[in-house]
Amino acid sequence: AYPDALDARIDDKNVVRLETTRTWIDLQSHPADVKKLIQRSTADWKVIRQYHEDQNEQHDKLIIMQKRLKTAKKKTVKAEEATKSLAERIGELEDADKTISGFIENEIRKHQGGLKEKVAEVKERLKAFQVLQEAKNKELLFDLSTAKDRGDIANTILEMKTEELRRLFKESLKNTERLGKELQAERLRKELST
Repeated sequence: AYPDALDARIDDKNVVRLETTRTWIDLQSHPADVKKLIQRSTADWKVIRQYHEDQNEQHDKLIIMQKRLKTAKKKTVKAEEATKSLAERIGELEDADKTISGFIENEIRKHQGGLKEKVAEVKERLKAFQVLQEAKNKELLFDLSTAKDRGDIANTILEMKTEELRRLFKESLKNTERLGKELQAERLRKELST
Protein backbone atom coordinates (compact mmCIF):
# COMPACT_ATOMS: atom_id res chain seq x y z
CA ALA A 1 0.00 0.00 0.00
CA TYR A 2 1.16 3.47 -0.77
CA PRO A 3 0.60 6.07 1.97
CA ASP A 4 -0.45 9.63 1.16
CA ALA A 5 2.48 11.96 1.02
CA LEU A 6 2.19 14.71 3.64
CA ASP A 7 2.81 18.35 2.86
CA ALA A 8 3.55 20.55 5.85
CA ARG A 9 3.30 24.34 5.67
CA ILE A 10 3.36 27.17 8.15
CA ASP A 11 0.58 29.71 7.56
CA ASP A 12 0.48 33.45 8.40
CA LYS A 13 -0.49 32.75 12.01
CA ASN A 14 2.48 30.42 12.52
CA VAL A 15 0.22 27.39 12.59
CA VAL A 16 1.54 24.22 10.99
CA ARG A 17 -0.91 23.01 8.36
CA LEU A 18 -0.70 19.44 7.18
CA GLU A 19 -2.14 18.39 3.88
CA THR A 20 -1.91 15.23 1.85
CA THR A 21 -0.57 15.68 -1.65
CA ARG A 22 -2.19 12.52 -2.93
CA THR A 23 1.07 11.76 -4.59
CA TRP A 24 1.98 8.11 -4.48
CA ILE A 25 5.52 7.08 -3.78
CA ASP A 26 6.67 3.75 -5.13
CA LEU A 27 8.68 2.42 -2.22
CA GLN A 28 9.80 -0.56 -4.24
CA SER A 29 11.84 1.61 -6.60
CA HIS A 30 13.85 3.19 -3.78
CA PRO A 31 16.70 1.64 -1.83
CA ALA A 32 16.01 0.23 1.68
CA ASP A 33 17.54 3.18 3.56
CA VAL A 34 15.39 5.62 1.56
CA LYS A 35 12.34 3.44 2.25
CA LYS A 36 13.07 3.60 5.99
CA LEU A 37 13.59 7.36 5.80
CA ILE A 38 10.29 7.86 3.96
CA GLN A 39 8.46 5.58 6.39
CA ARG A 40 9.95 7.43 9.37
CA SER A 41 9.09 10.77 7.80
CA THR A 42 5.51 9.62 7.22
CA ALA A 43 5.26 8.38 10.81
CA ASP A 44 6.71 11.67 12.09
CA TRP A 45 4.19 13.65 10.07
CA LYS A 46 1.38 11.51 11.46
CA VAL A 47 2.58 12.34 14.97
CA ILE A 48 2.75 16.02 14.05
CA ARG A 49 -0.74 15.88 12.55
CA GLN A 50 -2.07 14.14 15.69
CA TYR A 51 -0.33 16.76 17.85
CA HIS A 52 -1.90 19.53 15.78
CA GLU A 53 -5.37 17.96 16.12
CA ASP A 54 -4.83 17.58 19.86
CA GLN A 55 -3.80 21.23 20.08
CA ASN A 56 -6.94 22.29 18.20
CA GLU A 57 -9.05 20.19 20.55
CA GLN A 58 -7.28 21.69 23.57
CA HIS A 59 -7.81 25.17 22.07
CA ASP A 60 -11.56 24.48 21.72
CA LYS A 61 -11.68 23.24 25.31
CA LEU A 62 -9.78 26.34 26.43
CA ILE A 63 -12.31 28.60 24.67
CA ILE A 64 -15.18 26.72 26.37
CA MET A 65 -13.43 27.06 29.73
CA GLN A 66 -12.86 30.79 29.12
CA LYS A 67 -16.57 31.22 28.35
CA ARG A 68 -17.47 29.33 31.52
CA LEU A 69 -15.02 31.46 33.47
CA LYS A 70 -16.61 34.66 32.09
CA THR A 71 -20.07 33.34 33.01
CA ALA A 72 -18.83 32.40 36.50
CA LYS A 73 -17.27 35.87 36.89
CA LYS A 74 -20.57 37.50 35.88
CA LYS A 75 -22.42 35.33 38.39
CA THR A 76 -19.84 36.16 41.05
CA VAL A 77 -20.22 39.89 40.34
CA LYS A 78 -24.03 39.57 40.57
CA ALA A 79 -23.71 37.56 43.80
CA GLU A 80 -21.35 40.18 45.25
CA GLU A 81 -23.78 42.95 44.28
CA ALA A 82 -26.67 41.01 45.85
CA THR A 83 -24.57 40.41 48.98
CA LYS A 84 -23.68 44.10 49.16
CA SER A 85 -27.34 45.06 48.70
CA LEU A 86 -28.36 42.55 51.36
CA ALA A 87 -25.70 43.87 53.75
CA GLU A 88 -26.99 47.42 53.19
CA ARG A 89 -30.57 46.26 53.82
CA ILE A 90 -29.48 44.44 56.99
CA GLY A 91 -27.73 47.63 58.12
CA GLU A 92 -30.93 49.62 57.49
CA LEU A 93 -32.98 47.06 59.41
CA GLU A 94 -30.52 47.14 62.32
CA ASP A 95 -30.74 50.95 62.39
CA ALA A 96 -34.54 50.75 62.30
CA ASP A 97 -34.45 48.17 65.10
CA LYS A 98 -32.27 50.46 67.22
CA THR A 99 -34.64 53.37 66.59
CA ILE A 100 -37.73 51.32 67.43
CA SER A 101 -36.09 49.79 70.51
CA GLY A 102 -35.12 53.26 71.74
CA PHE A 103 -38.64 54.55 71.14
CA ILE A 104 -40.17 51.59 73.00
CA GLU A 105 -37.79 52.02 75.94
CA ASN A 106 -38.65 55.74 76.13
CA GLU A 107 -42.37 54.96 76.06
CA ILE A 108 -41.92 52.33 78.79
CA ARG A 109 -40.03 54.82 80.94
CA LYS A 110 -42.75 57.44 80.38
CA HIS A 111 -45.53 55.08 81.37
CA GLN A 112 -43.69 53.20 84.10
CA GLY A 113 -44.52 55.78 86.79
CA GLY A 114 -48.19 55.80 85.83
CA LEU A 115 -48.21 52.02 85.72
CA LYS A 116 -46.76 51.80 89.24
CA GLU A 117 -49.49 54.12 90.52
CA LYS A 118 -52.19 52.11 88.74
CA VAL A 119 -50.79 48.84 90.09
CA ALA A 120 -50.78 50.28 93.63
CA GLU A 121 -54.37 51.47 93.15
CA VAL A 122 -55.44 48.06 91.87
CA LYS A 123 -53.72 46.40 94.86
CA GLU A 124 -55.60 48.68 97.28
CA ARG A 125 -58.91 47.97 95.56
CA LEU A 126 -58.16 44.27 95.66
CA LYS A 127 -57.42 44.40 99.39
CA ALA A 128 -60.65 46.32 100.04
CA PHE A 129 -62.57 43.81 97.91
CA GLN A 130 -61.01 40.91 99.84
CA VAL A 131 -61.97 42.46 103.19
CA LEU A 132 -65.53 43.11 101.97
CA GLN A 133 -65.77 39.61 100.53
CA GLU A 134 -64.53 38.05 103.78
CA ALA A 135 -67.21 39.98 105.70
CA LYS A 136 -69.87 38.84 103.22
CA ASN A 137 -68.60 35.27 103.43
CA LYS A 138 -68.79 35.35 107.25
CA GLU A 139 -72.31 36.77 107.08
CA LEU A 140 -73.30 34.13 104.56
CA LEU A 141 -71.82 31.36 106.70
CA PHE A 142 -73.75 32.70 109.71
CA ASP A 143 -76.96 32.83 107.66
CA LEU A 144 -76.35 29.28 106.45
CA SER A 145 -75.67 28.08 109.98
CA THR A 146 -78.80 29.85 111.26
CA ALA A 147 -80.87 28.44 108.42
CA LYS A 148 -79.55 24.97 109.15
CA ASP A 149 -80.42 25.36 112.83
CA ARG A 150 -83.88 26.63 111.87
CA GLY A 151 -84.25 23.71 109.47
CA ASP A 152 -83.25 21.27 112.19
CA ILE A 153 -85.77 22.86 114.59
CA ALA A 154 -88.47 22.82 111.91
CA ASN A 155 -87.74 19.17 111.16
CA THR A 156 -87.95 18.30 114.85
CA ILE A 157 -91.28 20.15 115.20
CA LEU A 158 -92.56 18.50 112.02
CA GLU A 159 -91.63 15.06 113.34
CA MET A 160 -93.37 15.83 116.64
CA LYS A 161 -96.51 17.04 114.87
CA THR A 162 -96.42 13.98 112.57
CA GLU A 163 -96.21 11.66 115.57
CA GLU A 164 -99.07 13.53 117.25
CA LEU A 165 -101.19 13.28 114.09
CA ARG A 166 -100.47 9.55 113.86
CA ARG A 167 -101.50 9.12 117.49
CA LEU A 168 -104.65 11.17 116.96
CA PHE A 169 -105.44 9.20 113.79
CA LYS A 170 -105.06 5.89 115.67
CA GLU A 171 -107.28 7.18 118.47
CA SER A 172 -109.79 8.38 115.91
CA LEU A 173 -109.82 4.93 114.30
CA LYS A 174 -110.33 3.28 117.67
CA ASN A 175 -113.10 5.74 118.56
CA THR A 176 -114.76 5.23 115.18
CA GLU A 177 -114.57 1.48 115.62
CA ARG A 178 -115.95 1.74 119.13
CA LEU A 179 -118.75 4.06 118.02
CA GLY A 180 -119.53 1.72 115.14
CA LYS A 181 -119.84 -1.19 117.57
CA GLU A 182 -121.98 0.88 119.95
CA LEU A 183 -124.30 1.93 117.10
CA GLN A 184 -124.64 -1.64 115.99
CA ALA A 185 -125.42 -2.72 119.51
CA GLU A 186 -127.99 0.08 119.81
CA ARG A 187 -129.67 -0.99 116.56
CA LEU A 188 -129.78 -4.55 117.75
CA ARG A 189 -131.39 -3.44 120.97
CA LYS A 190 -133.99 -1.44 119.12
CA GLU A 191 -134.75 -4.31 116.86
CA LEU A 192 -135.03 -6.68 119.76
CA SER A 193 -137.25 -4.39 121.73
CA THR A 194 -139.70 -4.03 118.89
